[in-house]
Parts: sequence; C-alpha cells; structure tokens
Amino acid sequence: LLPLGLSKVRITGGEPLLRRDLHVFIALLRDLDSELDIALTTNGVLLERHAEILFKSGLNRITVSLDAVHTELFQTITDSKNSPKDVFKGIDVAQKIGLPVKVNCVVKKGVNESQIVPLTKACSERNITIRFIEFMDVGTTNNWNLDSVMSGQEMREVLRDHFGPLEPRAAAHPSDVARLWRLVDGSTVGFIESVTKPFCGDCSRARLSAHG
Repeated sequence: LLPLGLSKVRITGGEPLLRRDLHVFIALLRDLDSELDIALTTNGVLLERHAEILFKSGLNRITVSLDAVHTELFQTITDSKNSPKDVFKGIDVAQKIGLPVKVNCVVKKGVNESQIVPLTKACSERNITIRFIEFMDVGTTNNWNLDSVMSGQEMREVLRDHFGPLEPRAAAHPSDVARLWRLVDGSTVGFIESVTKPFCGDCSRARLSAHG
C-alpha cells in the first residue's frame, strides 16, 4: 500500500497492549518507511509499562480511550478494577519521554456526561487535546439507541457554561474526523460528531484485521 500513497497506520483493538511483542510489530512497520506515521489506540492501563519500548521501536503517537475520571464510574464503564490513575500514569510517562498523546472520550447520555468538564481539565493541565465522540451505532454490541446520544453541540454547551466561549479552528485536512475548538485558556478540544454530522463521504481510511 505504500506505493499507493499510504502515509498513516493506526494500531487499534481490542486492546493492542495485550498483544505479545507489539513493539516488534511496530519496529517492522517502521522499517518499511522512516516517514510512515504510526499511531496506537489504547485504553492506557498498561501504557506506563510499555510506552518507552514502543517509542524506541518507532511509534509516533498515542491515542488513549478514557471515558471517565471518577473511579467508580470508570470501573463500571470498563467493567474492571483498574483506575483512571493507572491511565494517567501511563499518559504522564508517554509525555515525559516525548511520545505525543491525545485522549478520546465517548459520551453516552445518562452515563458519563458529568465527566466532560473534569476530563477537559485533566487534559488541559497536561496540554493534551481531548476529543469527545458522539455515542455511535456499531452494530449489536453496544446497545445503541438515539436517546443515548449526546450531540457535539450539547457537549460544547456544557463546556461553554464552565469555561466560557469556544472558538472553532480550521481542520488541517478534509478527511480529519475531529472538528477542533479552542477554549479561552488556549487549550484545544475536539468533537467527533459521527451521528449528528456524518463524515463518511470524506473518509480516506481502510481497516485491516489482525488476520489480514
């Protein structure tokens, strides 16, 4: 695919950090092209342990999926005994070694809209862009219904009420899925509005399973 113009590869899951020898796979990708943009999406629980070797193997950037900073709510959403503190430890290690980080949060109405402000604060303190994602239909696995969708507009109203006016920023590329806004303190927040503002027509992505 490289001769056809492939420039970015994202490793996602499931949870990629559970895969044995993930750093070897990243190194193999890096050997294909020194300019290839290699990204990883993770829940961040194991990031503290793996960040450095992934970075040394050629990983360019990390996206951490984090839907709550409140411990009990985090554990309910993830059905685990892990803690948001574990995730932030991994984020802090990644930033310390120079690995850029973004955070994604799927907002589900009636579940975690209370986390929009504290997540924004936690990311702003670390100079991290957080992107809020409308709860979307992914088939039969997430009990999707329209009543559970909190729109990007509603999320921005929550942020305006707490932080003040938001200023829209121009997209870097037409196929960018997140629309960025700047808070009055200069920090950046993104919104992926796949339900209320579908963007499939501009998509430039292909998904490849672990088995090819």
